[in-house]
Amino acid sequence: MQLSIDMNCELSDLKALEFFWPKIFKGDVMIFNDYGCIGHGPQKKAHDRFADSIVVKVISLPTEQGFTIKT
Repeated sequence: MQLSIDMNCELSDLKALEFFWPKIFKGDVMIFNDYGCIGHGPQKKAHDRFADSIVVKVISLPTEQGFTIKT
């Protein structure tokens, strides 16, 4: 399964991550749409803080997205 987070708002993204992460399965992929976009620094920081809290890394893609896999 793939979950895509694209709400263009740091708080909304964070709340969605907190809600959905426990519901996805090991091996599922989560995509962060604006992870590397210029002007979306607060969202990237929120995504990174969340990833650190659950001990995963977000991988930056050349499409300005980021992704992680639940392990």
